[in-house]
Amino acid sequence: MTDGYGADVLFSAAARSLPHRVVAAAIDQTGLLAELGLRAEASVTLGKELPAFDRRTLFEAIRQCFRTPGAAVSVSDAEGGTWQVECTSPESSEVVLRSDSKRLSTSNFWMLNGDNAARLRALNAVVRELNLDDAARSKLDADLQSDASDELASSIHLVLSQAPVALIGRLRVSVLGGQLVRDECAPKEFAYYERLIGPVPETHAFTDYLTTILPAHIDRLLAWDETEGTRLVLTMCLHTSFTRTLSDRVRDPRAVRSGLEWALENGTANAKIAAIELGLYKLSEIDGVEPVVARLVEQVLADDASTSESMFEASSLLARLVLGDIALTRTLHSAPPFWRRLAGMAQAALIEREVRQANRSIKLPEEWIALDASDYFTLQTLVELRQEPRWLPDFMQRQQAKHEGLGRIFGVATAYQEAIASVELRQLLFDKDGALRKQMDFFHPFLPGPLEGNATPSMVLPAEVEESLSRDLEGGSPSAYAFARLVNGALLFKLSSRHADLAAELLRKAKYRVHGDSDEAQIFPLISGLAIVASSARSISLAEEVRILSRVSRRTDPAPFAPEDELRVALIASASRESIDDWSAFLGQWITEIAFEAKTKEAAVGLLPQLRRLAYIEPALAPQFARAIAALISLQRGR
Repeated sequence: MTDGYGADVLFSAAARSLPHRVVAAAIDQTGLLAELGLRAEASVTLGKELPAFDRRTLFEAIRQCFRTPGAAVSVSDAEGGTWQVECTSPESSEVVLRSDSKRLSTSNFWMLNGDNAARLRALNAVVRELNLDDAARSKLDADLQSDASDELASSIHLVLSQAPVALIGRLRVSVLGGQLVRDECAPKEFAYYERLIGPVPETHAFTDYLTTILPAHIDRLLAWDETEGTRLVLTMCLHTSFTRTLSDRVRDPRAVRSGLEWALENGTANAKIAAIELGLYKLSEIDGVEPVVARLVEQVLADDASTSESMFEASSLLARLVLGDIALTRTLHSAPPFWRRLAGMAQAALIEREVRQANRSIKLPEEWIALDASDYFTLQTLVELRQEPRWLPDFMQRQQAKHEGLGRIFGVATAYQEAIASVELRQLLFDKDGALRKQMDFFHPFLPGPLEGNATPSMVLPAEVEESLSRDLEGGSPSAYAFARLVNGALLFKLSSRHADLAAELLRKAKYRVHGDSDEAQIFPLISGLAIVASSARSISLAEEVRILSRVSRRTDPAPFAPEDELRVALIASASRESIDDWSAFLGQWITEIAFEAKTKEAAVGLLPQLRRLAYIEPALAPQFARAIAALISLQRGR
């Protein structure tokens, strides 16, 4: 059967060729290893500057120390150094390791203690310290019914490491060291993100998250520590409804004041926006809040989002990179897009929070640059349009993030205007010549936010505007101006599919000639905009016409856009189809057409990596892209 090779050789060969997660899962199957006559050899590292230890040897030494407190046990590290391991007290879970001038004290191995009472005390302390949820506590209770094996002890460590409070501690150490660690910045465990923002609602609907998951999650954070819990919620408040829910639940005025003052001194851009909202909600309840709110508003208004020095740039960059890494590892592939974005952006906000509090420069994980994590974010978001067609990757840019924040501030301030007593704050918020009014426009603050990709716009198109738009679209001669009005209205107002169908019919009648688009630089924005209309309106007919319009433009000489630009248009327009089969088939046909008409190696070099990444992000695309990828490989090789 094995042709002379032992099980260890075959398993080793398989381990080198299979994905890491498959190998890790096989190693965890102790029954499988026993059947093969193999044993997993694991190592333990107790710190970034410390050597590794053989797990079995170290754990056995710690068990001996718990059995005989005060007696030192010798253990060797992987580099040949000798350490003395000692437990100082039978009631304590503290273990001390010494080697020459090095000394390490840790309480992380309490589960190896054979004293059940001591283990229970340690468990209760850990549950409280890390704010573990009921599911994690139940798992730990079940695991500790008997003495923990090495594998079970490691499993318990994994459960504890998935607590956000534990990760914040590790992040803090990395930030102080000046180098962020990829696995801390974008954990690969689904359970971690559930503990960070609450579980995915059964319906996968954002509205159900707001009404069921979020209140319970905020309640648990506030019950754990009202002051720190308030700060953590402010960090993840990506929507006005989050702040409203927090305001309804936080009871201690000291926690509110502390949260606002923390946001003023060290808060992320989003935390400052949320703190302003919370302060406005609480103006009539808590004394002394108004001056802090005024200073927060001044900070936000003074920020220049047109430069890379903007505080919104740091938030935007980290969010793109964390979400890109999550897309790359496919950790949250089964989650709905809004929840995935919330998880990634909340995690990015935690990183930024620690960086701001440390007030020092840091290096990002090198893997993020090497793997082009930001591009994975863009492609993942374009794929997600099939499920949530109204939020585009462009909306993560710092300028739009500030516009959205200004809209949130103005909306809450208007609703609670009567509670504002300060002349200074009133001037900042409401004066026609004030900074807030000057920085706001009608369009950008009302675009969908990252959690609103599937929300129906609440604003209805004014009757006179709808009549004018209908006249333009029903005319016999399409103009770039009329289409631009349609595009601008699609993301702001509740439009019927009728307008998209009128645009499709007009393009057909005019044989894809649009007046006012003679400038080649304007062709791509026009086509991209119509793709957005097709997507947000779920108009299959307009998507078909956008594909033809793209084809006509592509076949001009020179073509007005690159193949990868048309790929973006195709991804947006394809979201007119919600069914994954229809979506992938339509997109695959379009991309195959682009690939077969590509003429240069440069075109292949630009498009090929994008298609491979898309097929990885969404496996349903792999068979649909097969012919296109083959054609581009042939073009790249000069055949």
